[in-house]
Amino acid sequence: MKKLLLLVFTIYTFCCSFVQAEALVSNVFVVPVEKRFENFTLVKVNPKYTVLDYKALMSAREFIQNSLGTTWPADNFTLDENTQTLENDLIAFDNKESFTFHVMNNNKTKVIGCIYISGAASDKFDATVFSWVAKEHIATPLFTELKTSVKAWIKNEWPFARVDYSFNK
Repeated sequence: MKKLLLLVFTIYTFCCSFVQAEALVSNVFVVPVEKRFENFTLVKVNPKYTVLDYKALMSAREFIQNSLGTTWPADNFTLDENTQTLENDLIAFDNKESFTFHVMNNNKTKVIGCIYISGAASDKFDATVFSWVAKEHIATPLFTELKTSVKAWIKNEWPFARVDYSFNK
């Protein structure tokens, strides 16, 4: 089942801009574009952060590959490919199909990681959430704080009753 969820999550995340997917939230739900926490800020995905995102992403690629059971991002993943991915994520965000947020330091000069809120592969869930951070933060309290804060934020401010966090053990 986990492999099936992984496959659906991966396909959905990377292909949603090519096929008009169903909205993940209703049109009346106002999707937040920023959320500040004590030690980081979530910011709506934006290709202007490509260079900062790329540095963090490539440092975290082994963690991402192991968590999702995928080869993305490949060792030879380019900055241009990252820009295209962020552009696709922005389209999906604006269409309310899925939501990618950069995790940034509070003065927004460094990308720490990303969170993805996407459709679920199972009727048991309303959404799937996956988070990653740059390698330097993986085994730190900051990553634990991020996952805990995001769970509370989703529970209290998003319209989902059942969320799958299984990719973030």
